[in-house]
Amino acid sequence: MSEISETGPVPQAENSPIAGGVGLLGRLSVGQKIMSIIVMCLAFLVAVGAVGIVNMAKIGSEIAKIAEADLPVSNAIGAITAGQLEQAILLEQGLRVGGVTGGHEGQFDKIVVRFDERARAVEQEIAKA
Repeated sequence: MSEISETGPVPQAENSPIAGGVGLLGRLSVGQKIMSIIVMCLAFLVAVGAVGIVNMAKIGSEIAKIAEADLPVSNAIGAITAGQLEQAILLEQGLRVGGVTGGHEGQFDKIVVRFDERARAVEQEIAKA
């Protein structure tokens, strides 16, 4: 299967497509070539899936670590905020009762005591956090 030119026949490489291909792919049928492509694609698919699963597991463990560290702090901040809102309500009640004249001194003193208790509780929450 050599070409003839003016200078004579041109030799072809033994494994060239023109010579019939003696290499690995030249010895396989078309069906076997297609099947090998399918097998390679499936191998790559499995490899990509495995890498994805491993990376998702890493991300999951990192999220769990973050949740363990940050969730207690968030709960403490919520408790502190609630305590401060209760203090604000008590302060407003105290200012309202303190501004009214006549006979409310006992009620004002109770509000001041509750305000002080709430302030100590908030300070303890802050120290815990």
